[in-house]
Amino acid sequence: MTSIDTIQRPLSLAERAARALGRPAPSQPEKVCLLLDVSGSMCDPAEPGIRKIDALRSVVRGLTAPAIYAFARICKRVTRETIPEPEGGTALHVAFARIKSHRFTRAVLVTDGLPDDEDAAIREAVSLELDILYVGPAPKPDFLDRLARAAKAGSQAHLASLGSTDRPALQQQVRRLLTAS
Repeated sequence: MTSIDTIQRPLSLAERAARALGRPAPSQPEKVCLLLDVSGSMCDPAEPGIRKIDALRSVVRGLTAPAIYAFARICKRVTRETIPEPEGGTALHVAFARIKSHRFTRAVLVTDGLPDDEDAAIREAVSLELDILYVGPAPKPDFLDRLARAAKAGSQAHLASLGSTDRPALQQQVRRLLTAS
C-alpha cells in the first residue's frame, strides 16, 4: 500500500536522476532521528560526580538509533561514540532546520534547557513530530509544551532524568520512542 506522503511528495534530485538514468530510486530516507542537546549547560552535574553529558552518553551508548544529531550553536550528525563535549548556546531552530534538510519528519529530542530563540524554534518545529525529553531541573519549562503543541499532531514533552537510578528507564523510553511508528 502506498502512503499519501509518497504520492504527493515531490521527487528529490537523487530520485529524479535515478529515474532519468533508468535506475531504481534510492532507498527512502530515515524518518526518525535522535536529537541531543550538547550546549554548555550539559556540563552541569546530573548528580554529584557525573556531568549531564556523560550520563547522556551512557544512555545513548546502549541504543541503536537510526541517526543521531548533536546540537549547540551548530548541528551535526554524530555516532554513539562521537557525541561532542558541551559548548555554546542552544540553537534549537538550527537543529530542526538541519534534520529537516536531511528529510527527517520525527525527532526524539533530549534537552536540558531553553533555546536561544524560542520563536525561531517554534517556527522550525511546525512540520516535525517531536518527542521531547526534558532532562533539566524540575519543573519542565512551559516552552517545551508550547513547542510540542506547535509541532505536528502527536508531539509531546516529557519530564525525564539523567540520574543514575533513572537512566535505564530513560534509555528504554528513548528506545520505545525511536521505534514508534
